Amino acid sequence: MKKRKAILFSGAAVCLCICALVFFLGGRSGQNGQIDQPYRYPVVPGSEEWKALPDLPAKIAACEVDRELLESMTTSALLQTVLDYPLLVNIGAFNTTEIGVGAVSLYFPGIEILAGREDALEVIRAYKPQAGDTLSGFYLQALREHIEQKSLQ
Repeated sequence: MKKRKAILFSGAAVCLCICALVFFLGGRSGQNGQIDQPYRYPVVPGSEEWKALPDLPAKIAACEVDRELLESMTTSALLQTVLDYPLLVNIGAFNTTEIGVGAVSLYFPGIEILAGREDALEVIRAYKPQAGDTLSGFYLQALREHIEQKSLQ
C-alpha cells in the first residue's frame, strides 16, 4: 500500500513539473505573452480549396482570423499577418488605395488593429520584404498612408 501511494505521489509530482514547464516555457511566445508568429492562412489563392470558393463572401469566411488572436499578436507578427491576408489584393480594386484599405478593413479587422498600435509605423518602416516579394512595397505604402491619415483625425 505504501509503495502504491509513493508511485501515485511520484507520478503526480512528475505531471505537476511537466505542466509547470509547459506553462513557463511553451505557453507564450513573445514579449509580455504576445504571439510572435504570424497567422498561417489555411486556404490561399491558387489552392484547390480556394478555386472551389464560389464568391467573395465565401473567401472572406475562409480567411477569417479570430479578432482575439489578432489582438494578441506582436505588431511585427500582426503586420505579417495583414500582408499575408489573401484578400489584401482587393485594395487595388478601388479608385484610391485609401478607399481600398477602408473597404478591406470592413471585413478584415487586422488592418484597424494594426492601425491602432503605437508602434505600427515604426514596424512598417523597418519591414524588410522577402526576396521576390513584389507587392509588399505597395501594401506597406497603403497601410502607412492609412495609419498616418487616421492619426491626423
